[in-house]
Amino acid sequence: MDRSLASCVEKGSAFHHAGLSRDERKIVEEGFRKGLIKSISSTPTLAAGLNLPARRVIIRDYLRFTAGEGMQPIPASEYHQMAGRAGRPRLDPYGEAVLIAKDQGQVEELFDNYIDAPAEDVHSKIAEPTALYTHVLSLIASGFAGTRGELSEFMNRSFYVHEHRQGRLMQRAVDSALKFLITAEMVMEVGEHIGATPFGSLVSRLYIDPRSAAMIVSTLKEREEYADTGLLQLICSTPDMPRLYVRNTDRPQLDRMIDEHEEDLWLPPPEDEDEGEDYYRAIKTAMLLSDWTDEMPDAKICERYSVGPGDVFGMVESVNWLLHATAELSRMFAPAFHQQIRDFETCMKNGIRRELLPLVKLWGIGRVRARRLFNNSITSPDAVRAAGIESVTRIIGRGIAEQIFSQLEGTVRVTGEKTGHTKKKTDPVSRDEPGKAGQSTLSHFR
Repeated sequence: MDRSLASCVEKGSAFHHAGLSRDERKIVEEGFRKGLIKSISSTPTLAAGLNLPARRVIIRDYLRFTAGEGMQPIPASEYHQMAGRAGRPRLDPYGEAVLIAKDQGQVEELFDNYIDAPAEDVHSKIAEPTALYTHVLSLIASGFAGTRGELSEFMNRSFYVHEHRQGRLMQRAVDSALKFLITAEMVMEVGEHIGATPFGSLVSRLYIDPRSAAMIVSTLKEREEYADTGLLQLICSTPDMPRLYVRNTDRPQLDRMIDEHEEDLWLPPPEDEDEGEDYYRAIKTAMLLSDWTDEMPDAKICERYSVGPGDVFGMVESVNWLLHATAELSRMFAPAFHQQIRDFETCMKNGIRRELLPLVKLWGIGRVRARRLFNNSITSPDAVRAAGIESVTRIIGRGIAEQIFSQLEGTVRVTGEKTGHTKKKTDPVSRDEPGKAGQSTLSHFR
């Protein structure tokens, strides 16, 4: 994909979607702002949240595939958001937005449904468990609501109650959320007073879905032996984790994986067939992340799972957040697993096997340089020191070798990029080569 993008950019055009890596998206956006790229073909990623205006916006399709429903018209609000990119305030005298009709008969329909149509009404989603459980716990953990009455009073002033003109639906939802939190031992009720337990306070600070936290803790308590595969499956099964879709052609490979790792998996297949798809989606996502920590090349991961580099990094970022939360929860409920989860979190951040953990603690050493050193029998900071700077230079280059030996001698100091302050270079670092691990280099576009 990066080669295709480079070929397009060379001719003054580009494409932009969530599957691109962060560096690739940044290069495309900056090139368009400077006028080096004349046109971008994009998914709705450019429609919202990104300041990238254009003289002309062409909306080719107003239908989008929706699972279980087929091709459905996009909302009028989304059309207005995309069309609103046309015209640069104080720079362009005008903007043009073009909506393409497939035939003459559609013209009047598109004017009525999009160009002249007002945006749809906004509807509150706070009564859904995905949002409500987190907010109820937050209100209690912060001390904002100390009784059921105070909690109800606050929620009755929400937009949801204003929209539905009644508080009964909200009260039932709040009672359901509170019942879950009390059962999960995140909230304690004494008389008319309610308050967060240490568990609930921790979950609120971690800002994860209480349902995810309850699922993680209950599973950790049940396990006697630790397994990276089981931990990944657990995290990928939580409500907070985005998951890959499963195609029919994926099932044989997923079944083989389940058979091969049956002893390491922590969650059994569901008895209800309706839940089978979610189970397989979690397994597939866990497989991708397992391949990442197994140091599989990014191009191979993208090909195997039909995803882009940006998708891989999105998954890695999400699981890192949940791994951090799991490590904090394990400190409280499964201390025997705490260090193993912490180490695996470092493996996930860097995309490495556990054997490289000692090396990536050095600043400037990521998955590529660490593997080079390890393959040359340099497996730890002490081994680096023993090998000498000349041997290390032949493996990873003079500049990095000098930085590493300065660290080992405790003499290196660097200036923070944003704040200008100085600090000792003791922080763990991520990837060492911008062209690796899915990050495209500028040379791709030269």
